Amino acid sequence: MKILLVKTSSLGDVVHNLPVASDIRARFPQARIDWVVEEGFADIPRLHPAVSRVIPVAVRRWRRALLSAATWRELRAYRDAVRAEAYDLVLDTQGLIKSALLARQARGKRAGYAAEAAREPLAARFYDAAYVIPKNLHAVERNRWLAAAAFGYEPNLPLDYGIAAAPLAAPWLPAAPYCVLPRRRHGAGRRRAADGHRRAGAAVGRRAPRRRRRHRPQPHRRRPGATDFLPVRRLAAGTHRRVCRRDGDQSRRRRRAADGRRGSCRDRRSRRSGFSPTAGAGQPPEAG
Repeated sequence: MKILLVKTSSLGDVVHNLPVASDIRARFPQARIDWVVEEGFADIPRLHPAVSRVIPVAVRRWRRALLSAATWRELRAYRDAVRAEAYDLVLDTQGLIKSALLARQARGKRAGYAAEAAREPLAARFYDAAYVIPKNLHAVERNRWLAAAAFGYEPNLPLDYGIAAAPLAAPWLPAAPYCVLPRRRHGAGRRRAADGHRRAGAAVGRRAPRRRRRHRPQPHRRRPGATDFLPVRRLAAGTHRRVCRRDGDQSRRRRRAADGRRGSCRDRRSRRSGFSPTAGAGQPPEAG
């Protein structure tokens, strides 16, 4: 069986789609899984051992230069790459017009969200089969429900993101436990993150944090021992021995989910609605 997953962006959405690959591999061990993803996030599905081939696209860059000859060459190259295989199912878990158009270029039956469940209802017109998935579920559960409906299995497998990265070996990596402290680029979120970083660093270093009464814009300063920005795959490999990690508002929820900690990741409304991929109550999602 050959399967194509279409989930192009953004970082959190791509991470949320990793359990779909795990579920498919668990149900169909011999399946070959390919993945269409935005070029900037291509390293994320590569972390999953069930993904055989990653097909990068550059929709964000293409839209800025739609009349460029180079853009059309890349579009043709994508079409040739995605049509090199005849897929048993092309599953679009994004539910956008752009992702539906990308899925449309592939050879095989195309499936996705029904109009009432898709983020952009028009996308459902490009699918051969569409399924109604409750909108009040968390994104991870919505993706898994959609895959279960499209492939005809019960969505009752344990949550598994399948991230596999070899430990990072780098000369600057400390031997002792360390912290990973991502920071925001600008705005009030950056100030809140900076305050939280100071508290986290103080907790690890057993020092009292210094309080700042008001924020003063400061240029970026490289601190002693700080390293350069890392690609996603090396960053994932470098978190094997971390002792703590503090994230921003959005990334905290997404990475808690990737670590298998439900926490605030689950939408409270999904608990009130009674929908659950492991509840066993009710019928599978309806096909549109």
